[in-house]
Amino acid sequence: RVTKETMEVHTTTGSTTANMQGELPGYSRPVWYLPTGIANVLLLKNVRELYHVTYDSKGNNAFRVHKGDGTVREFHMSDSGLFYSDVKVRPRAMMSPPPIKRHRAVFVQTVAKNKLLYSNRDIKKAEDARNLQQAIGRLSLNDFLRIIDNKMIHNCTVKRDDVIAAEHIFGHDVGTLQGKTTHHRALVVEANMSPLPPGILERYRLVVIAIDVMQVNKHLFLVTISEHINFGTAEYLKDQSEATLVTALKRVFAVYTARVFLVITIKAYGQFAPIRAAMNNEGATMNLLKIMLLVMSYST
Repeated sequence: RVTKETMEVHTTTGSTTANMQGELPGYSRPVWYLPTGIANVLLLKNVRELYHVTYDSKGNNAFRVHKGDGTVREFHMSDSGLFYSDVKVRPRAMMSPPPIKRHRAVFVQTVAKNKLLYSNRDIKKAEDARNLQQAIGRLSLNDFLRIIDNKMIHNCTVKRDDVIAAEHIFGHDVGTLQGKTTHHRALVVEANMSPLPPGILERYRLVVIAIDVMQVNKHLFLVTISEHINFGTAEYLKDQSEATLVTALKRVFAVYTARVFLVITIKAYGQFAPIRAAMNNEGATMNLLKIMLLVMSYST
């Protein structure tokens, strides 16, 4: 039966979408159904709610599902490490000896298995169809079929049947799915400010900063760092005019003021001498140095 919900199935041959569910005898929950699928994956949690399940790692290394009629359905480990049960094999009686031979399980359709259903000529045509689909921009299956049906590609030897065969053999082209998934709205990031320890605020409330202009890829930045608390900032500068430097430093002061710190001293090179008076008006004394010496203490 067709359901309103869908499930994306991803395998080594591509991806597909299931929109049908069916009933599996002896399993009370509905299972997803694909006409081209060859296996159902059962959740151990759900199986054990319906039946008594045992596992013996020393014996036949199989999960045994004990049914109400006295029979046992066994799930053996494949070479790949997954456990499977062949539904073509009838359940064994409780006292039946465990099977010795282990069977290889295939949980998904493989390209090699799908190719067995086609002749070499049809496989070659399917490969040509898939190569063409990728060459013209990895169109969706419906769009690609519309182009083939309307003969929109001149001298094209690929037919509708070749396209459908390629879809069956190789599955959905992964490239057609990339970039077409639904965008979900990102979660809002909330910024929370943690309170400062009282000891730090009492001892280092009056701040001394050192400033300089640095160039990164021909872009100017006013870089500052404070003594003791070692807090650094970087402000973009459109130029090195007095007005630009003063505006940038006011933004730095505002950052400190927001956390109840107060910048009282600025250590700078002589190039900042023209803005000394403006900084004094902001309550910060500027010390002009020939050699910058800023002692920073790091806590470990």
